[in-house]
Amino acid sequence: MTSAYRHPKEASPRIFMIADTHFGDDDIRQYEERPFQNTEEMDREMIRRWNETVTDHDLVYHLGDFCSRGEDRCRELLSQLKGHKFLVMGNHDLYLSPQKWRESGFEECYDLPVILKGFFMLSHEPLYICGSMPYANLYGHVHSSPTYRSVSSQSACVSVERINYTPILLEELRHKMFKERKRTVEGRSNCVGRHQTVPSGHFSAKGRSRGDPTALVATRPSRNERVTGEPSPVTSSAVSLSGRLPDRLTAPPPAAASYILLWGGRRLRLPSPVQQFFPFS
Repeated sequence: MTSAYRHPKEASPRIFMIADTHFGDDDIRQYEERPFQNTEEMDREMIRRWNETVTDHDLVYHLGDFCSRGEDRCRELLSQLKGHKFLVMGNHDLYLSPQKWRESGFEECYDLPVILKGFFMLSHEPLYICGSMPYANLYGHVHSSPTYRSVSSQSACVSVERINYTPILLEELRHKMFKERKRTVEGRSNCVGRHQTVPSGHFSAKGRSRGDPTALVATRPSRNERVTGEPSPVTSSAVSLSGRLPDRLTAPPPAAASYILLWGGRRLRLPSPVQQFFPFS
């Protein structure tokens, strides 16, 4: 199954993230103490900030809880928002089917977490991530809860309360996570977000690079092993927030019900535990 959107070769669209807009929801406005007098002002201001930030050519991933005021209102809102919009469904989006969300204006709708560019795990609720996993989790759901930090070395919350009610660039999130990673490695913090870090000197070739503790390491099976399942010698490849992604995705995602892989215009539903290895191509 292919993605509905293919960007033109001459343009490189920017990628934005946002979650928990809850358009039209006065309970959320009051409960989260949003700085708006009423839902009309809240909706109007979030639309303005979205359209001042996003262009028609950009991609916006909404990580759940878009609007719970009916299909007609959702269609009306989506028609006013710029960009190519994609929805990772949240608990307040379940009243419509993925197909109904597509018909309302999202170019694609996912009812499971997705893996973007083989590295960023996009989900509505936060997922478990530990320091030895070559992934970063972007999520919403928790709004302004102090239990979760806005950014850690391998995760970021994009609930609107954390990002000034404005879509945020994926590249900006990557930069913030890299700064957290550097701060951790330099010893200024032994705990990042909810994830315990490995003390300096305890990195191994299986978990992290001995030469560069900022780089995560995973094994990469040969083509023969990926295709046939037969064992073969493995090599290692590093994933670093500061550099490019490796030539191939080097480890399966952590266990969960299932994931959807987004890469090269393909959309694949993956069972758990995931046994496949996916090429970067």
